Amino acid sequence: MASYIGIRAGNSSACVAVGKNGKTSVVANSHGDRLTPSMVTYTSDEALVGYASKQVSHRYISETIKHFNGLIGKEFDGVEDDTEWTKLKSVIGADIEKAQDGKFTYCVKANGKSKSVTPEGVLELLLGELLETAMSQTGSDAKEAVFTAPIGYPTSYHEALQKAATKAGFEVLRIISEPAAACLAYGISTEKNSVVSENILVFRVGGLSQDATLLSSNNGVLSVEKSVSKQSGGDTLTDIIANHFASLFKKQSRVDITSNVKSMHKLKINAENCKHILSSMPSANCHIDSLHDGMDFSCNLSRSMFEMFANEHLQNLLNPLKDLVSNLGIEKSMIDKVILTGGTCSIPRLQKLVSDFFPGSEILSSVPPSEVNAIGAAVEAGILINQDSCEISEDDCMLSLAPVDINLKFGDKTDVVVKQRTVLPVHFERIFVFPKDRPEETLLLSIIDQDGGNSEIVLGSIKILPEDCENEFTCEIKYSRNGNIALSCGDLTTPKSFAINAMS
Repeated sequence: MASYIGIRAGNSSACVAVGKNGKTSVVANSHGDRLTPSMVTYTSDEALVGYASKQVSHRYISETIKHFNGLIGKEFDGVEDDTEWTKLKSVIGADIEKAQDGKFTYCVKANGKSKSVTPEGVLELLLGELLETAMSQTGSDAKEAVFTAPIGYPTSYHEALQKAATKAGFEVLRIISEPAAACLAYGISTEKNSVVSENILVFRVGGLSQDATLLSSNNGVLSVEKSVSKQSGGDTLTDIIANHFASLFKKQSRVDITSNVKSMHKLKINAENCKHILSSMPSANCHIDSLHDGMDFSCNLSRSMFEMFANEHLQNLLNPLKDLVSNLGIEKSMIDKVILTGGTCSIPRLQKLVSDFFPGSEILSSVPPSEVNAIGAAVEAGILINQDSCEISEDDCMLSLAPVDINLKFGDKTDVVVKQRTVLPVHFERIFVFPKDRPEETLLLSIIDQDGGNSEIVLGSIKILPEDCENEFTCEIKYSRNGNIALSCGDLTTPKSFAINAMS
């Protein structure tokens, strides 16, 4: 039976799972780690990927690129004011510029010369490293893989991921959403004859972002009820530990290093290592040779101490769960299972908080949260390759539903044209009569942001003039499974249209 591969390339780390004969396992890289850092460093001689990049990143801060996943497929002007972009600017080492095509590009120095590198190019290097890791396990040229993508990411990201994976040498079978992969990892909805009806909540906490997604499973079919995302994650915990270490160093040496970029970078790398150790051990040791001006730094951090000074942020990480339950107006007792994904969900204290928040739910964390999505992707790859033994696919067991109401406003009239939880895709037309007493009118497509106090968010607009139509005109709306909405008025004197992704 052929081997199959599952890949999850996240903002902070990447993971490879390989399966054969129905058994799926995560593959360790050449350094013995099951996770590969999502970072690349450009030196004068070569591009160092993953662990090799992390080892030298403190010496090549401005030549190191990390947290690039959130920029793939996005327009520079489209996210410049976003909270995500503000956070990214504070953690990315290399300078970021606007490319000629309007997207992002990094400016790094290689061989003494400036070099422009795209996020998609960096992703290709990372995926090439992951392919080598996968092939070290398969012992063959098995390259067929399923990849995961965060829920709500636009089509442009999926297209860029597929292109980068193909260039890296993979044969892309499918790209599935992370919540779907998480369910597959635990065998949820892989049986077509299942008659069990369940509500499953997938809670992901990554480095920079987090989301909570509620899915319903009925007769082997999964459907997304709602998803809530926040720009907060485990990197803040790393910063809390690093700042704690900096204060200890100040007490020991009477030197404040918080403004020293190189020293703080060393502290953050070691703080991240300590954070991971504390997920499985009661304490972690930190030792850094020549942290500042030849002075070494050593300390021991206990799990109880970490939980004490990080408690406020750990409590705040539950906000997406609270918002999801509140927005849907459901009782917490209605949640049957909670799946934990993302490395930060490995923290015992956070797991306890989630368990306390859903006291009657089954908390699924037996699969390491940082590996869940890769394993689920590998399960899907096995299903696709071995169709004779298992026919179900992610398309079969996953329905896309509209997450919010979509409103269409013209003149004084507002209609809800797509109701929340409408099965996607959907395609329809509306006929509007132009008011004779108006010099012009605007056709508005909007949603109501329930998370922001029921404020109206305009997705797009088309200005209609009297000379554009005789009396009435037809508006056509197409809402695809991936969240893309296309609004067009084709029978005007000059056809007008726009497209938007409602989930990005």
